[in-house]
Amino acid sequence: MEPLELPGDVQFCRQGQIYSMDHPSDGETVVYRDGEALFSCEGMAYRLCDGGDGIWLQDEERDGSTWFVLLSQYSYEGALQTQLRLEMPPDCFARHLQVWNSRIYLNCSNALRVYDSEGELICSIPHGEWEGELILGGNGKVYFFEEQDSGSGGTISAIDTDQCMLTEQFVYDKGSVCGGDAESPFFQILPEGLFRMELDGETRPIVLWDECLLSVSGMQEVKALGDGRFLLGGAFTQTMQLVPCEPSDIKPKTMLTLAVLPTQDALDREPDPTTYYSDVIQSITAFNAVNPDCYVKLLDLSEGGSLTAEQALTKLNTGIISGSAPDMLVLNGSLSPFPFIRQGLLRDYCESSRRIWKQIRIWAWKTLSWRMRSATTAVDFM
Repeated sequence: MEPLELPGDVQFCRQGQIYSMDHPSDGETVVYRDGEALFSCEGMAYRLCDGGDGIWLQDEERDGSTWFVLLSQYSYEGALQTQLRLEMPPDCFARHLQVWNSRIYLNCSNALRVYDSEGELICSIPHGEWEGELILGGNGKVYFFEEQDSGSGGTISAIDTDQCMLTEQFVYDKGSVCGGDAESPFFQILPEGLFRMELDGETRPIVLWDECLLSVSGMQEVKALGDGRFLLGGAFTQTMQLVPCEPSDIKPKTMLTLAVLPTQDALDREPDPTTYYSDVIQSITAFNAVNPDCYVKLLDLSEGGSLTAEQALTKLNTGIISGSAPDMLVLNGSLSPFPFIRQGLLRDYCESSRRIWKQIRIWAWKTLSWRMRSATTAVDFM
């Protein structure tokens, strides 16, 4: 897995090329292809998608009390081709754009609106307020996706524009689902690995993280680049390129677990621990990318919010008693290190760094190898 430095936010991939978008200054949008500026335009476009017939940008403007969605179509070489100005009904705000087969799909605050290529409304399908996203499946169809909590599953529905309704396709119970490629309609990212997903919800693995010693905590989006390559990203992670390799190319490493224990307040607000441990995830990813001997795996003791903070602590203590404790533990106010210190379970690595960071104490389980002293270990902010 290789890190990629790209300007702006990645929006889509086409024929092995990566398209991203950024706003280098107020009132300016720049579209990039493989990191090189392709074209720029006025406005602050907030959505870029591949319509199969060109690149589509979504912006908006207000005229009095009426909102308009501004759509611009560019060729794949950056030439402006079409511009549309779609009037929105009262209290209807466009959120998410997808264009395919000469149809324009706008997921709005209270309805899914479908237009033809001339901007004429085909149908409007009501849904719950501020719900859902649009996914372009690898089979060339647009689907409506309703997620539960982050990483906790959701529902994929087909869009029937003739009957003006959503038809439930299938329900999945965990992970993140993204648009697929020619081999499968969808991809699913799970804690175990990256999977292909069919229209009935059945999955088959592409890669299993631990088997390939890959650190992908916090990854929520995947895009196919072709030739077995994939682009992985997330809100708090660096964009990474996943490239195929032979099993013989994978060098054995010592696996070390770094456990996180969210507070109950944190779990009540957001069950996805990556929201609160983005700095830890970034450190793990950076360490694993360069360390030849050790591989650090993030262990969420709350199991994605399915356990309460008290149950997660019980799980930790049970592991300690049974001799299967994690190698490292992040202490961020959810529990005190001192009971573990009194029992002789922790080793203090603070002395060597006291002169630099007087406010930080670094602890690691006694079983931790000396080779990991330079890595991100358990941190307790005093």
